[in-house]
Amino acid sequence: ELSEVDIMLCFAITSRRMAVIDWSGEEYPGQVKRSITMMLKHYGIEHFLWNTKKFEASLDWEKIHRGDYLPLLFRDMNMQLNKDGYAIVFCDTKSDCFRYAILPISEFVQFENTELGDYLTIISPKIYNIYLVDKGNEFPKIMLYLKKKFSVPLSEIKEFCSKDKILLGIGNSIIVDEYRKEIEKLGGKIEVEENRPITNSKPAE
Repeated sequence: ELSEVDIMLCFAITSRRMAVIDWSGEEYPGQVKRSITMMLKHYGIEHFLWNTKKFEASLDWEKIHRGDYLPLLFRDMNMQLNKDGYAIVFCDTKSDCFRYAILPISEFVQFENTELGDYLTIISPKIYNIYLVDKGNEFPKIMLYLKKKFSVPLSEIKEFCSKDKILLGIGNSIIVDEYRKEIEKLGGKIEVEENRPITNSKPAE
Protein backbone atom coordinates (compact mmCIF):
# COMPACT_ATOMS: atom_id res chain seq x y z
CA GLU A 1 0.00 0.00 0.00
CA LEU A 2 1.37 3.40 -1.01
CA SER A 3 1.82 6.05 1.65
CA GLU A 4 1.02 9.72 1.10
CA VAL A 5 4.75 10.37 0.75
CA ASP A 6 5.04 7.68 -1.97
CA ILE A 7 2.16 9.25 -3.90
CA MET A 8 3.67 12.72 -3.54
CA LEU A 9 7.07 11.53 -4.80
CA CYS A 10 5.52 9.64 -7.73
CA PHE A 11 3.60 12.75 -8.78
CA ALA A 12 6.70 14.95 -8.46
CA ILE A 13 8.80 12.59 -10.58
CA THR A 14 6.22 11.98 -13.33
CA SER A 15 5.57 15.72 -13.63
CA ARG A 16 9.34 16.35 -13.88
CA ARG A 17 9.41 18.40 -10.70
CA MET A 18 11.79 15.87 -9.19
CA ALA A 19 14.31 13.35 -10.51
CA VAL A 20 15.97 10.21 -9.15
CA ILE A 21 19.53 9.06 -9.70
CA ASP A 22 21.57 6.21 -8.25
CA TRP A 23 24.21 7.32 -5.74
CA SER A 24 27.02 5.83 -7.86
CA GLY A 25 26.78 8.33 -10.73
CA GLU A 26 25.08 9.50 -13.91
CA GLU A 27 23.80 6.99 -16.46
CA TYR A 28 24.97 9.35 -19.20
CA PRO A 29 26.93 12.65 -19.20
CA GLY A 30 24.71 15.63 -18.46
CA GLN A 31 21.87 13.61 -16.90
CA VAL A 32 21.62 15.81 -13.80
CA LYS A 33 21.97 19.05 -15.75
CA ARG A 34 19.22 18.00 -18.16
CA SER A 35 16.79 17.04 -15.39
CA ILE A 36 17.33 20.27 -13.43
CA THR A 37 16.93 22.33 -16.61
CA MET A 38 13.53 20.65 -17.09
CA MET A 39 12.54 21.46 -13.49
CA LEU A 40 13.39 25.13 -13.98
CA LYS A 41 10.76 25.35 -16.72
CA HIS A 42 8.11 25.09 -13.99
CA TYR A 43 9.41 28.45 -12.76
CA GLY A 44 9.28 30.02 -16.22
CA ILE A 45 13.01 29.62 -16.88
CA GLU A 46 13.28 28.20 -20.39
CA HIS A 47 17.06 28.44 -20.68
CA PHE A 48 19.60 28.41 -17.87
CA LEU A 49 23.21 29.23 -18.70
CA TRP A 50 25.15 26.46 -16.99
CA ASN A 51 28.90 26.73 -16.59
CA THR A 52 30.24 23.34 -15.54
CA LYS A 53 33.49 23.35 -17.55
CA LYS A 54 35.42 25.05 -14.74
CA PHE A 55 34.03 22.52 -12.26
CA GLU A 56 35.00 19.55 -14.43
CA ALA A 57 38.49 20.98 -14.96
CA SER A 58 38.97 21.37 -11.20
CA LEU A 59 38.40 17.68 -10.44
CA ASP A 60 41.31 15.42 -9.58
CA TRP A 61 39.92 12.20 -11.03
CA GLU A 62 42.61 10.06 -9.38
CA LYS A 63 41.19 11.03 -5.97
CA ILE A 64 37.51 10.68 -6.88
CA HIS A 65 36.06 7.31 -6.02
CA ARG A 66 32.74 5.72 -6.94
CA GLY A 67 29.97 7.80 -5.44
CA ASP A 68 32.06 10.96 -4.92
CA TYR A 69 31.22 12.72 -8.19
CA LEU A 70 27.51 13.43 -7.72
CA PRO A 71 27.78 15.28 -4.38
CA LEU A 72 30.45 17.55 -5.90
CA LEU A 73 28.36 18.11 -9.04
CA PHE A 74 25.22 18.91 -7.05
CA ARG A 75 27.11 21.40 -4.90
CA ASP A 76 28.56 23.21 -7.92
CA MET A 77 25.20 23.38 -9.70
CA ASN A 78 23.51 24.52 -6.49
CA MET A 79 25.94 27.44 -6.18
CA GLN A 80 25.10 28.46 -9.74
CA LEU A 81 21.36 28.24 -9.03
CA ASN A 82 21.72 30.22 -5.78
CA LYS A 83 22.81 33.26 -7.79
CA ASP A 84 19.37 33.25 -9.44
CA GLY A 85 17.49 32.61 -6.20
CA TYR A 86 16.99 28.83 -6.44
CA ALA A 87 18.34 25.83 -4.55
CA ILE A 88 18.63 22.08 -5.03
CA VAL A 89 16.90 20.06 -2.32
CA PHE A 90 17.08 16.35 -1.59
CA CYS A 91 14.32 14.16 -0.25
CA ASP A 92 16.06 11.60 1.93
CA THR A 93 13.94 8.44 1.84
CA LYS A 94 16.61 6.21 3.45
CA SER A 95 17.43 4.62 0.08
CA ASP A 96 20.62 4.50 -2.00
CA CYS A 97 19.28 7.02 -4.53
CA PHE A 98 19.25 10.80 -4.70
CA ARG A 99 15.76 12.25 -5.10
CA TYR A 100 16.31 15.89 -5.95
CA ALA A 101 14.18 18.90 -6.82
CA ILE A 102 14.40 22.69 -7.19
CA LEU A 103 12.88 25.28 -4.85
CA PRO A 104 13.17 29.05 -4.54
CA ILE A 105 15.66 29.70 -1.72
CA SER A 106 12.96 31.48 0.29
CA GLU A 107 10.88 28.27 0.32
CA PHE A 108 13.83 25.96 0.91
CA VAL A 109 14.74 27.83 4.11
CA GLN A 110 11.28 26.97 5.45
CA PHE A 111 11.49 23.26 4.57
CA GLU A 112 15.14 22.33 5.29
CA ASN A 113 15.40 19.40 7.73
CA THR A 114 11.61 18.98 7.70
CA GLU A 115 10.69 15.38 8.51
CA LEU A 116 7.55 13.64 7.28
CA GLY A 117 7.25 10.77 9.73
CA ASP A 118 9.85 8.05 9.16
CA TYR A 119 9.58 8.36 5.41
CA LEU A 120 11.29 11.52 4.25
CA THR A 121 13.59 14.35 5.33
CA ILE A 122 14.31 17.41 3.19
CA ILE A 123 18.02 18.25 3.17
CA SER A 124 20.49 20.53 1.38
CA PRO A 125 23.36 19.70 -1.04
CA LYS A 126 25.94 20.52 1.67
CA ILE A 127 28.67 17.85 1.51
CA TYR A 128 31.17 16.43 3.95
CA ASN A 129 34.52 14.65 4.02
CA ILE A 130 33.98 11.29 5.71
CA TYR A 131 36.94 9.88 7.63
CA LEU A 132 37.59 6.58 9.34
CA VAL A 133 39.06 7.62 12.71
CA ASP A 134 38.61 4.51 14.87
CA LYS A 135 39.27 1.03 13.51
CA GLY A 136 37.75 -0.65 16.56
CA ASN A 137 38.65 -4.04 18.02
CA GLU A 138 38.04 -6.07 14.85
CA PHE A 139 40.87 -4.67 12.77
CA PRO A 140 40.97 -7.54 10.21
CA LYS A 141 37.39 -6.73 9.12
CA ILE A 142 38.23 -3.05 8.66
CA MET A 143 41.43 -3.94 6.82
CA LEU A 144 39.54 -6.21 4.39
CA TYR A 145 36.91 -3.50 3.86
CA LEU A 146 39.58 -0.89 3.01
CA LYS A 147 41.46 -3.31 0.75
CA LYS A 148 38.33 -3.95 -1.32
CA LYS A 149 37.14 -0.34 -1.35
CA PHE A 150 40.41 1.20 -2.48
CA SER A 151 41.87 -1.82 -4.36
CA VAL A 152 44.99 -1.67 -2.21
CA PRO A 153 47.56 -4.40 -3.02
CA LEU A 154 47.99 -6.97 -0.24
CA SER A 155 51.63 -5.94 0.20
CA GLU A 156 50.60 -2.34 0.96
CA ILE A 157 47.41 -2.74 2.97
CA LYS A 158 49.05 -2.71 6.43
CA GLU A 159 50.84 0.55 5.71
CA PHE A 160 47.63 2.03 4.24
CA CYS A 161 45.66 1.08 7.35
CA SER A 162 48.28 2.52 9.71
CA LYS A 163 47.10 6.09 9.02
CA ASP A 164 45.31 7.69 11.97
CA LYS A 165 42.67 9.24 9.70
CA ILE A 166 41.58 7.70 6.38
CA LEU A 167 39.32 9.57 3.94
CA LEU A 168 36.58 7.11 2.99
CA GLY A 169 34.67 9.40 0.66
CA ILE A 170 32.59 12.54 0.38
CA GLY A 171 28.85 13.06 0.34
CA ASN A 172 25.80 14.73 1.81
CA SER A 173 24.08 13.61 4.99
CA ILE A 174 22.51 10.66 3.15
CA ILE A 175 25.93 9.27 2.26
CA VAL A 176 27.29 10.08 5.73
CA ASP A 177 24.56 7.93 7.29
CA GLU A 178 25.32 5.05 4.92
CA TYR A 179 29.03 5.14 5.78
CA ARG A 180 28.28 5.41 9.50
CA LYS A 181 26.06 2.30 9.43
CA GLU A 182 28.59 0.40 7.31
CA ILE A 183 31.60 1.23 9.51
CA GLU A 184 29.80 0.74 12.82
CA LYS A 185 28.82 -2.77 11.67
CA LEU A 186 32.55 -3.45 11.37
CA GLY A 187 33.22 -2.03 14.83
CA GLY A 188 34.73 1.27 13.70
CA LYS A 189 33.79 4.94 13.86
CA ILE A 190 33.72 7.81 11.39
CA GLU A 191 34.21 11.55 11.69
CA VAL A 192 32.91 14.18 9.27
CA GLU A 193 33.86 17.73 8.37
CA GLU A 194 32.23 20.05 5.87
CA ASN A 195 33.84 19.96 2.43
CA ARG A 196 33.98 23.56 1.32
CA PRO A 197 34.66 24.54 -2.31
CA ILE A 198 38.08 26.04 -2.97
CA THR A 199 37.80 29.65 -4.09
CA ASN A 200 40.60 31.37 -5.91
CA SER A 201 40.56 34.90 -4.58
CA LYS A 202 42.99 37.47 -5.91
CA PRO A 203 45.11 39.30 -3.33
CA ALA A 204 44.26 42.95 -2.84
CA GLU A 205 46.47 45.29 -4.82
